[in-house]
This record gives sequence, C-alpha cells and structure tokens, in this order.
Amino acid sequence: NFSNVPTSSIGFLSDPRYREIEPPFFSGKEKWLSFVNTFEDIAKFNKWTPEIIDLRFRICMKDEARFFLDTLRNEQSEDYFSLKAAFEQRYSDKTSINAYKNQFRRRRKYPGEKIDIFAFDLLRLAGLGYPGQQGELLNEMICNQFIEGLENPDFKNYLRLEMEKLSPLTLEALLKLAQSYESIMNPFQPNR
Repeated sequence: NFSNVPTSSIGFLSDPRYREIEPPFFSGKEKWLSFVNTFEDIAKFNKWTPEIIDLRFRICMKDEARFFLDTLRNEQSEDYFSLKAAFEQRYSDKTSINAYKNQFRRRRKYPGEKIDIFAFDLLRLAGLGYPGQQGELLNEMICNQFIEGLENPDFKNYLRLEMEKLSPLTLEALLKLAQSYESIMNPFQPNR
C-alpha cells in the first residue's frame, strides 16, 4: 500500500494511476537515434519541463557518453538542445539522412518549450534531413510541420488559415503569427 508514501518519492504525478516512465541509459554503444527518439517520447509522455528534460538527459548518460558529456564546453551543454546537437555530432551516423527526416516528421513542441526554440529545431532537422534542398517546397514543408507539431487544435486551425494569407510563406512570418496568437491567448505568460 502506497497511501502513506509521498507521491513524488515513487514517481507518480498528480493522478495516482499514472506512473512516470523512466528513460533508458545511453553509454555511446547504443544507436543514438533510437535512444533520442525514445527519450523524447518519454519526456513528452511524462510532461517534463525543459529544465527537467535537460537534467534527465544528463542523468541518462553513462560510461563513454558520460565522459563525453563531462568534456563538453559550457556553450555546448547549456541546455538540452545544445547537448542534443553535440551528442548528435558525436554519435549519429552521418549518412543517416532518412533518420533525420524521420525525426523532422515526428518532432512535436514539448510542454513548456518556447515556440521559437521549437521552430529553430525544425529548421535544424530539415537541414540535416534534406541537405542541399531549399526553396518554396522545403519552406512549405517546414511550415506545415511547425503547425502539426503544436498541440492545441484551435491554434493549429488559426495558423493554417493565416498561413494561406502569407506571401511569401516563411517560417519566420509564421513564427511571428504564432507568438502574436500566444501573447493574446496567454497575456501573463512569456511566449511558449
């Protein structure tokens, strides 16, 4: 019986039927893409904040990967996205363009993640997954993925309608619309 145990000490969230999923460890021997996709799925399921994502990522590192983490410069390890970029550079298969395409298509905005960080990560993944490709088609694909990666259906519908009015269609213009919408809908919160 767990009724006398504080919920935080056993990993439960506010709903006692819900148990937080623990992420796997990464030693550097596992497949990077498999690890990072699993880690991000777990982070989303557990509704971790960006700070918790960063901390949990660090805790998941062991052996060679932990040594690599400890050798990173401050700017390479200031937040989860910086860490992820450094680990991708070290552990990912450079010829795995399809893997980056898959990451791009699966990318969703995390709870608490700033919307501009989400947009810039989509740009990064598009650059890795579609190297050398540019122009209207790639830009439209990035904008569509940006909208699909949002959770709120009303927000998505608003952006889809407004997207049709944009000429030229750019992620920067769509991001400004999204930030404007968020500031109206959440006037007391910073842009997220």
